[in-house]
Amino acid sequence: MMHYILSVLLFLCSSLLLEAKELWKSNEPIANSLIRANYESSESGIISFSTGGGLIALKTEGKTSGIIKFATSQKVGGKGRLKAWINDEQVGEIIEFENQKSQTVNTSKFFSSSDKQAKETFDLSKDFTTYVRFKTKGNGTLFSKSVPDKKWIENGKVLYIDDGRLIYDIGWKGQISGGKKVNDNQWHEALLVTRSGNVKLFLDGKLIQSKKDFAAKIAAGSIFQIGKCSVDFGGNFGGDISNVRHWKRALNDKESLLAVSNRIDETNTPDFNWKPISESNDPANNQTQSTVIDGFVANIAKINVNNENIKISNVEISNLGDADHFQIVKSWDHNSLDRGARIYNGLCITCHGTDKVEGTLPTALRFHEGQFKNGKDPLSMYSTLTKGYNQMVAQTWMTPQQKWDVIHYIRETFIKDQNPSQFVEIDNKYMKSLPRGIDLGPQSPSIFGSEDPKWKKMNYGSVQFWTIQVAPGNIAYKGIAVRLDEGPGGVSKGNKWILYDHDTMRVAAAWTGEGYIDWRGIAFDQSHGSHASLVGEKVFANPVGPGIANPKNGSFKDPRFLGRDGKPYGPLPREWTHYKGTYLHGGRAIIKYTIGDTLVHELPGYETLGNNIIITRTIEVNSSKKPLKFRIAPLNASVAVKGNENVKLLKADDGFYNIEIPPTNDKLNIKVLISSIDQIQLDKHIINSGNPITLDPLIQGSVKRWPTIVTTEGKNGGAESAFEVDEISLPLENPWNSWMRLGGFDFFPDGERAAVATWLGDVFIVDGIKGEFKKHRWQRIATGLFQPLGVKIVNNSIYVTCRDQLAKLHDLNGDNEIDYVESYNNDHQVTEHFHEFAMGLQTDEKGNFYYAKSARHAKTALVPHHGTLIKVSSDGKQSEIIANGFRAANGVCLNPDGTFIVTDQEGHWNPKNRINYVKKGGFYGNMFGYHDVTDNSDSAMEQPLCWITNSFDRSPGELMWVPDNAKWGALNGKLLNLSYGTGKIFLVPHEKINNQAQGGMISLGLDFPTGIMRGRFHPENGQLYATGMFAWAGSKRGDGGLYRIRHTGVTPKLPISLKATKNGIEMKFTSPLEKNQSANTKSYQIKVWDLKRTRNYGSRHYNERLLEINKVVLSEDNTMVRLIIPELKPTWGMSIKYKLKTDNGEEFQGEINNSIHKMPQT
Repeated sequence: MMHYILSVLLFLCSSLLLEAKELWKSNEPIANSLIRANYESSESGIISFSTGGGLIALKTEGKTSGIIKFATSQKVGGKGRLKAWINDEQVGEIIEFENQKSQTVNTSKFFSSSDKQAKETFDLSKDFTTYVRFKTKGNGTLFSKSVPDKKWIENGKVLYIDDGRLIYDIGWKGQISGGKKVNDNQWHEALLVTRSGNVKLFLDGKLIQSKKDFAAKIAAGSIFQIGKCSVDFGGNFGGDISNVRHWKRALNDKESLLAVSNRIDETNTPDFNWKPISESNDPANNQTQSTVIDGFVANIAKINVNNENIKISNVEISNLGDADHFQIVKSWDHNSLDRGARIYNGLCITCHGTDKVEGTLPTALRFHEGQFKNGKDPLSMYSTLTKGYNQMVAQTWMTPQQKWDVIHYIRETFIKDQNPSQFVEIDNKYMKSLPRGIDLGPQSPSIFGSEDPKWKKMNYGSVQFWTIQVAPGNIAYKGIAVRLDEGPGGVSKGNKWILYDHDTMRVAAAWTGEGYIDWRGIAFDQSHGSHASLVGEKVFANPVGPGIANPKNGSFKDPRFLGRDGKPYGPLPREWTHYKGTYLHGGRAIIKYTIGDTLVHELPGYETLGNNIIITRTIEVNSSKKPLKFRIAPLNASVAVKGNENVKLLKADDGFYNIEIPPTNDKLNIKVLISSIDQIQLDKHIINSGNPITLDPLIQGSVKRWPTIVTTEGKNGGAESAFEVDEISLPLENPWNSWMRLGGFDFFPDGERAAVATWLGDVFIVDGIKGEFKKHRWQRIATGLFQPLGVKIVNNSIYVTCRDQLAKLHDLNGDNEIDYVESYNNDHQVTEHFHEFAMGLQTDEKGNFYYAKSARHAKTALVPHHGTLIKVSSDGKQSEIIANGFRAANGVCLNPDGTFIVTDQEGHWNPKNRINYVKKGGFYGNMFGYHDVTDNSDSAMEQPLCWITNSFDRSPGELMWVPDNAKWGALNGKLLNLSYGTGKIFLVPHEKINNQAQGGMISLGLDFPTGIMRGRFHPENGQLYATGMFAWAGSKRGDGGLYRIRHTGVTPKLPISLKATKNGIEMKFTSPLEKNQSANTKSYQIKVWDLKRTRNYGSRHYNERLLEINKVVLSEDNTMVRLIIPELKPTWGMSIKYKLKTDNGEEFQGEINNSIHKMPQT
């Protein structure tokens, strides 16, 4: 047998270990690694493993053999840890150690790769990128591929500083240099990129030099070195190097500029990541050097024995797992099954469902009957949970333990008996294949757990507009939640609340306690098919229905429209009651509404009686010709009124307390008190309760609630490409913990500022946007709005599209904060369904507003506004549905001819994403929508401009026209599409034949880290600005971004028109083409496919095939090509690929994804 006997720092080892014989040593420093080896011993002895400053030793007893494993890990700045196993059984405890001084040397200047690294990682003859952060007062080598201690050789490569400037030299081939001097003892970032033999050199946020055909093969015997080169060239570096990163690929310009703009950690994982360890002055330290690999300390590792009768063989090194997966799975029991059940039934069930409950996301795997796409064994399931693989959102918040718990539950509950073909048995062989780790990984989730998630940490102000469930069957669809108690942190940090529903002007509930709501819903925890519910103890609750009686007859009977589920939706008639808006004054909220012709203001509040809570409603009524009746609370509550003895407190036969205010010629103020205490106690309390206050002072404007202004830095792109990207950094760190997912924006008339909304309800003003980006001040002016996804500024006033209303924001006292959120229009009906976003906001020449309203996801529409394009009159008093049949319309574009363009997303009755040219009264295909269309044939719907296949753009955003007077050259007057799903921008060349729009999309070649949804052209500088976010399914998952896409004057190499001909297609390019290649049919590839539109989610490609190009006809000016394709017919799906040259020899290639509905006869 073997057992653990020792774990000490190396210099504390016993004399037994000092006699050790080295049997194995790593060829190069290793970090965060698992070492596996076979051992065989004929007598007792000791096997020790050492690395850095730590050692762990095992003792053999007699004749034994087997497999030993050692794990080593040390994060930079932390303690090292060691762990050992024998035959997959852990031996002893995890050992912690500090690096010895004699083993922590690695000066920031000198590092040399191994020969293996030089060949496999640092092959600078191919595409590569190398980044270095440095500061110096002198000169010398930053990095090189050279022969140590030899002279400079042919094909050697070095980036060095001479006379203060960067130089990249290839031996015997030449050099490039440029940029400012960098020997100023300040930190600088440099990046060298080689792509297809072409080199670019970046420095401190800018491209400073480039050169074509500047590459060379590997120099014989060369290795990669940091801080030094050859004995006669480059020189040793005289300064500090804090980081070197290397990629075995060429980063694109966007990534490159990001890397040298103090945002290196936002680039993709490099193949090599070196950072120095602290220096030591001890010369002996040079004997053993540590380095850093991907944030872990790397050291030479050794296996020693003290007995020549112990043999070690077959040593293997592999990466250490993020947790000891073997141990976690081995420990599966009823406790892990219970933990997994809580996670699954709390989160996963929404999308995936069960064998009894249908999930809401059609693409989510039904575990009891479906087939896994990425492997069905447990580790493959774990990988899918971790990485997503475009099948689901990666569950980065879950700990390894939680992932394995839910996998255990899924396997045992849904797969083992109900779907046995997908069940993989776990035997000893499989167990041994599971990754080992030092420990079980983090034991609290990174989002859920001790640290509140982003949506819970955020300060929403004292008011939040949201859909909130009071109880089953009782939902405030257009809720106004108001915090009543005092204190910092906003509504979520309170302990007393009241909830209005502005559809019915009822008080839906008042409640106390901790937690506020349960934070369910796509905007919070990303769950589908869920909505928020209040948490705590209800003081009282009122059912769904009018909170105010009809002023004409005193009836509370609900007259509203009934949805297809038989429930009432939408606001009460305006002549009955109408919500006007909410004033904000400090932590108070004053609700403004009308009853008939009477204006009412209401202030909610609270009082205490001992430990008991009393909710108050201070109601101020302007003159009224008729009595006004309010529903207050059920009869099981206690109610009292103070302020006017003519106000009646009524016990209604329907089980509620009502109050009736008599007709009055003057303003009348009362205070209504509601509590769960005994009525006698409340009646005694009202004697000492204060009189109702006058509300006028609270509706004149508030003191500033968010005085802090956050400043961020701008980043400006270069001038080399046709389109360069400038970025205004978001205030990610801010006093309110605002989650910066940007839902819309617009420019103020001065052109220097913009209003920007976030998905969780903030509105900011950001400045400095017109010229070169430098410093940008972000001022929060509003918060608590309901998922604003559209912003428009009209006559210097900000309008915001929210799920519950079109809101107009008012600053009443000129302090640049919003004091009044006016409900400009709240006509549209809202249900609790997560998917019915209100998207975009545009205006026409007459001032009418337009936005799109999404339908329910995978469910039949309940109300007429589901899946529609909506028009609101310029005065906000009327609205109408322009067109319907949409599924998830992400914004709206107004066309010069009075029509509209609305994108839509793949789903039920939508075989692929689509761009719709919309006309009034049109139906756009979603049979689940609210309409009277029963014909589900394709001919019964309006065809889109094009069907967009998933791989090209999985989720289109909003479209816009490039203004004729913009600064976009050949693209002026053209149509653009923004992509939420892929973070790209597309040109949309198209035509109309017999009033049917058709065409396609081609990428501008830009790539953003977040989904791009909203765009506007600046009225003065003529450049495109765009905002975006990650919120639901998408490939780009940065929280959000604000960008300027700037045309530099360089002509883009793009097709700007696309037309169908009688026997092919015709494309016009921005530049003249080289004749030979453009006339060659092999320069193009045409692929077409069919789609099937059904009630199922999406469609695969059917009958996908290549079409032969018989001939290419080039126009006289060499800008237009006509492809003769005899087999071409109208098709929903088509791909046009091309690889061409301009007439000056510049190569370019691209792909158009398009549709053809009609082909001209001549």
